[in-house]
Amino acid sequence: MKSLFVTAFAALLSLFSPAHAGELAENPTQNPHLSGSAQVWFFDRYVSDGTVYYADPVIQYQMDVNFALTEEFTLNLAIWESYSLDGGKNFGRETDAIVNLLYKHEEWTLAAGYAYFYALPMDSSVGDVQRWRLSLTSPTTEVCDRISVSDFAEVKYYVPATGKNPERGWIGTIGTNITAEVTDRWSATLTPSLIFDGGPFGNPSQLIPAVSAALNYKVCDHFTVGLNAAKWFPSKGTERDVTVLGLQLSVQF
Repeated sequence: MKSLFVTAFAALLSLFSPAHAGELAENPTQNPHLSGSAQVWFFDRYVSDGTVYYADPVIQYQMDVNFALTEEFTLNLAIWESYSLDGGKNFGRETDAIVNLLYKHEEWTLAAGYAYFYALPMDSSVGDVQRWRLSLTSPTTEVCDRISVSDFAEVKYYVPATGKNPERGWIGTIGTNITAEVTDRWSATLTPSLIFDGGPFGNPSQLIPAVSAALNYKVCDHFTVGLNAAKWFPSKGTERDVTVLGLQLSVQF
């Protein structure tokens, strides 16, 4: 299954080869309905929604292709992968195939998506995961010069695809993105949020306050580097103070 996902996605990404990217730069109207991006993160551990899935350093990347179907609808196809730097198993190795349909109207964005999490290799008691996702993002509001705010809300529902685990459950999040354009090249983002953990993966049901921050530097129009930090404050579980630090590289086509 993994090879099928990667092969199909590689065919799509061939549209964004350096030669093709150069053609689009010279003639940006050649294919205005197609865009893409690639991101790489180096994290000191794999954490999502306050749950530590792998406690040692990982490298993660995501590749996206976006098809503008109409002025309001966009289809997004993505591959996300995580690799443990120490070669560990379980959630240290994971491949996700992601499909999203986005609807944008008067600067509001509604997104519905499906993802298949292919864990490789895993303990025999753990299997693949399916996730359904619905999110809503508000228009960006300029609070003052160079500072803008945008609110968001999302619900994710997880179900097992194979194996005994994880347990079914949902996770909901509400939050605010606060972005400061420090200079033409430097920007910073602060995101306070509140997570409603409904108990997937055997997690205890709880409310988790969280905050994340990013400092980004735009090297050129298509390349950005950044530092990331995030902190969660779960009230239940073995860790009551979960922190992750990372480095991010982003390329847009």
